[in-house]
Amino acid sequence: MKISISRSSVWTELCGEFEYYACLRKCGFRYVDYDLYSAFTAQNAPFLQPDWEKTASLTRDNMERIGVRALMAHAPSGEPAAPGMTEILLERTKRAIEVCAVLGVCNMAYHPGGQMGMTRQEYLDFNVAYVKNLLPTLEKCGVTLLLENVGRWDEPFYCHDAEEMNALIDRVDHPLYQACLDTGHLSLQDGSQYETILGLGSRLRGLHVQDNFGSLPVASTYRMWRQDLHLPPLMGCVSFDEVLCALKQVGYKGTFNLEPESPRCGSLLYDDNEKGLPLRHMSLELVMEYYTLIYDIAKHMLMTYGVYEE
Repeated sequence: MKISISRSSVWTELCGEFEYYACLRKCGFRYVDYDLYSAFTAQNAPFLQPDWEKTASLTRDNMERIGVRALMAHAPSGEPAAPGMTEILLERTKRAIEVCAVLGVCNMAYHPGGQMGMTRQEYLDFNVAYVKNLLPTLEKCGVTLLLENVGRWDEPFYCHDAEEMNALIDRVDHPLYQACLDTGHLSLQDGSQYETILGLGSRLRGLHVQDNFGSLPVASTYRMWRQDLHLPPLMGCVSFDEVLCALKQVGYKGTFNLEPESPRCGSLLYDDNEKGLPLRHMSLELVMEYYTLIYDIAKHMLMTYGVYEE
């Protein structure tokens, strides 16, 4: 397995996109999960402009020059089922798929839509219709859309485990619609990593490898993200022996894609009027040491199980 990594908000505070890629190479990384999650949030987002294809081509060329390849991407952020959001997010996601084609990215993970009060049938009906709107663009671009397991057990996202994810994938019934497992999200439901991976089998095309301490009472924290910690692997309670054993058993062919968001920074921790605080985030030098350690941990894990690839 090749090691790849998604972009944490800490890098946004410290350097621009291409300096980030150069820093990643120094930390050992050669592959990334391209960040389309936050690329569409600004009104003047480059990929929403008429010359978006030129921007995507320049991005691809600069990444190649630095020695970094994007093998996976994450769809734009947003709640597909939120009132007034469905059409906006559909158009952004279609453009993101087109950007993936220019970048040479063949797999893009996305979050399904779910609103409080939705029944499982309503959830399935909405998400099947949503994905079918994307199928012509996926077919045109040759990109596979990956359903990510999201939400806690008490939230209206009926894709908590392999059975629920397979139910939606079966309903869509298209080869360009497969699965991405987020190990941290599954941990929040205290789900079995091993059984979930076996249940997804060959449908599993992508990973978000992150750690946390499992499900905590909502009353114990006033911010939900403090449960979904996005720690590097082996720093929480996820059994990565289960993960690696199962990945080997199903013959997983995708990347070992890390999704650490720690150290947390930005609006998640601070208000805008606190930007001048000296310990708002680590220095660039410390972050690079930290990410070198993250790479070394992932390499150790894959080499231990005999599945590491350059």
